[in-house]
Amino acid sequence: TAVMAAFAKGAPLTVVGNASTGSSEFWYVPAASPVQSMKDAGGRTVGFSTVGSSSHMEVLAFLKHYGVDAKPVATGGTAATFTQVMSGQIDIGWSSPPFGIAAAHDGKIRIIARGNELPYFRDQTIRLIVANAGWLAANRDLAARFIQAYRDTLEWMYGDAAGLAAYAKFSGAAPEVAQQVRDQFYPRDGLMVDRISGLDAVMA
Repeated sequence: TAVMAAFAKGAPLTVVGNASTGSSEFWYVPAASPVQSMKDAGGRTVGFSTVGSSSHMEVLAFLKHYGVDAKPVATGGTAATFTQVMSGQIDIGWSSPPFGIAAAHDGKIRIIARGNELPYFRDQTIRLIVANAGWLAANRDLAARFIQAYRDTLEWMYGDAAGLAAYAKFSGAAPEVAQQVRDQFYPRDGLMVDRISGLDAVMA
């Protein structure tokens, strides 16, 4: 939506690929919370990052989808949100993996909802790879090589054990957490650079 808004205002942008289709974000509560799902969010506060973000749109969609009257609250990044949840300042927090997955494994929090529960987000491209239109016109061969390298990297990430080990090291996550994050929250199909989908939902 940010790219579309900029383009509509005349920004010289050209989309060259998909960076993410579907949602990796999730919502959680402290382990002792009585809330079991977003259906129980009525009368409670629900976190999102910033106004206009994908987490903001997803929270609004959750409330509409389940017909609950909750209060969306901008809580900032994942670490700040975690502090607010665990200190009781907010009832339901948001996160994006790998942050929060280890806490769920340790029983500190419970994941109660994932963005991909919402059918209109599950198949919607939410992040893009873009280029300045003038640069792209003058450097099409370079852009094409970049996109091919992107494809090759994805093949390595999902097809080679070394890719998973590299991700675990990069993210600081335990190997089993890294695998859960990769396979459950960032499925390969959602990252394929040639896939753009859900434009009708984005326009709406």
